[in-house]
Amino acid sequence: MTETRGVPAHANVEERHSAVLCATFRLSSTHPMVLDGRDVASAVRELDDVVASFVSEGVSLRGWYDVSGLRNDADLMVVLHGAAVEDLQWGLRQIRRTGLIRPLIRSWSAVGLANEPAAFDSEPLQWLSVSPASPGLLDFAAFAEFLDLPGFDEDDALLFPDDIDEQGDDGDAEDFETLDGDIVVHQFAGYGLGDFPWLLAIEAERLEDLSGVVGELIADSDGLLLEGPRVTGRLLETAEIIEVLQ
Repeated sequence: MTETRGVPAHANVEERHSAVLCATFRLSSTHPMVLDGRDVASAVRELDDVVASFVSEGVSLRGWYDVSGLRNDADLMVVLHGAAVEDLQWGLRQIRRTGLIRPLIRSWSAVGLANEPAAFDSEPLQWLSVSPASPGLLDFAAFAEFLDLPGFDEDDALLFPDDIDEQGDDGDAEDFETLDGDIVVHQFAGYGLGDFPWLLAIEAERLEDLSGVVGELIADSDGLLLEGPRVTGRLLETAEIIEVLQ
């Protein structure tokens, strides 16, 4: 890549938590996006090239998501993940400088840390819902385990979510009564990174299955309490972003 200024130094992936960054964008009412046929191909290619350059910097694109109509303050969401938060911040800045994203207004963003580098190793599913979460009755136990606090014995506490495997085992389907098991719940710690101590990213192949999982989590007062803003969207190819923004 040609630009080197501002590129962060990278930590060893094995020595760092895996990080995720979610950001939403909305159209500007004062600066509407207008692309003719000649602009579309170059705008898509520029964005794809920028994302392709992330690989050497330890950043991966989880996906672009169409959130238009599901929220009144966002049209597009991007999810990035990698070994370090500073890498993701750099990646977001690179995206914002592209011709396709530059006219948009960033309306929300959040960062979280996973307790293992394997978060988001599986293929992305069709729908994604991202929600901040605050402590429930048992949340300190989960936080203590995450930090590996001295003297903490997980056998003495019930952890949340005890029946959710972050890697998406078949048990997810049984616990949440889904039809095909295509649901994955990722839990990220946000202590000190934003307004909420946790960030949940729930993926599903079917929107109704995702809605069912969110409903069960909301009803579970012993676990994490889901907060707003809750952002849900459908996975997009880069070229489909044009349709969402026009």
